[in-house]
Amino acid sequence: MTIHFINPGNLPFEAIALIGVSVKEGSGNIGRFGTGLKYAIAGTLRLGGWIEITTGEYTATFDTKPVIIRGKNFETIRASIQWKNKGKPEVLLLGFTTDYGKEWKPWMYVRELLSNCLDEGGTHGGDIVSLPSYINQTLVTVICPEFDEAYIDRKSWYLEAEPDITTPAGSLQKVQSNGIFYQGFLVGKPSSPPLFTYNLSGDIPLSEDRTMGEYLMMSRVARLLGYCSDREIFKKIFCCSEMEHFEGRVDLREITMTSTLAKDTLLGLWKNSPTKLNGPAGQLASSAFASEVAPPPYTPTAVERSMFEQGLTFLRDLGLDVTKVKWSFIDSEDAAFGYVIRDTKVIYLNRSLFSEGTSLVCRCMFEEYLHAEFKVEDFTREFQNKTISILARLYEEMKGKPL
Repeated sequence: MTIHFINPGNLPFEAIALIGVSVKEGSGNIGRFGTGLKYAIAGTLRLGGWIEITTGEYTATFDTKPVIIRGKNFETIRASIQWKNKGKPEVLLLGFTTDYGKEWKPWMYVRELLSNCLDEGGTHGGDIVSLPSYINQTLVTVICPEFDEAYIDRKSWYLEAEPDITTPAGSLQKVQSNGIFYQGFLVGKPSSPPLFTYNLSGDIPLSEDRTMGEYLMMSRVARLLGYCSDREIFKKIFCCSEMEHFEGRVDLREITMTSTLAKDTLLGLWKNSPTKLNGPAGQLASSAFASEVAPPPYTPTAVERSMFEQGLTFLRDLGLDVTKVKWSFIDSEDAAFGYVIRDTKVIYLNRSLFSEGTSLVCRCMFEEYLHAEFKVEDFTREFQNKTISILARLYEEMKGKPL
């Protein structure tokens, strides 16, 4: 397949030959370094492809010339330029090699050509039948199998669908994504996938390979969410796993300080379903709303108090210091028998727990103690290791000798 990028205006050849020359007009451009076209040329040739640039003033094709520098082989980019109304083509050795951007993936080179095209208000497509007359236009033509694959699969790195929500800091689609986008283009893949598709906007510093560090991604997504007006989005973010989703590590304080709706949503979850909150959301809620709302207290009966004391004895027999945590009895509509708010070391035991018998009371108190004191999460290797360590030490005490 042949891929064409057609842009208005005649591209000066100097914009191809010189590093750091960006002559785009207006603000909000995707490309800004004056290097994108050079990366695309170098990448095309390194992958064994062919690239041609035609304007109303010249047609340029590119190949390479080997050169040895300090004993190392390089392929220097060479341009053959046929100027309009001139005879023989002019051959120029350019100031970069096929090593330029050698760590990039093929889609990144296609991204450069596509972003240039969009910045200039051009058009693009494969095997376009009606090509321009080149009068005050620039046509970039690429033949390269790897480029074909990347261009066909561009939905994985370029957003074409309309957003569900638009804010001053960017837009959002209510579908899970493989990364974070900026002005429509993929700029980074966090260590865990986002719940939603974020397309950031505004003046954001990017590296020259058009990527963004995870800390900057989290900060800018938090800013975008601060403008959001969808309660269900906030509910999902406050309750998602911080290990499984990118939003679980976003600074929630920045969101709730900006959005009254976000703060109100968090308060509602804290009142009615505190165990559904993830760690950061629970910690924020416990500190932000401690004076506004607390789970309704409950005074256990004499039998329930005896069950609780038996639970304390069970923990002491396991060698655990029960004075390191605070115990609180509540009567909550939440289905959970017990829970702990991270970093507070307050363990809440629900009234419903005591109707299940002393055995479950002891097991629940043991589990929540591990969460509170050792900060281990459910279904993790850390929780498993801590439990096994306690059992192994208990066995040593029973035998009176180490394993």
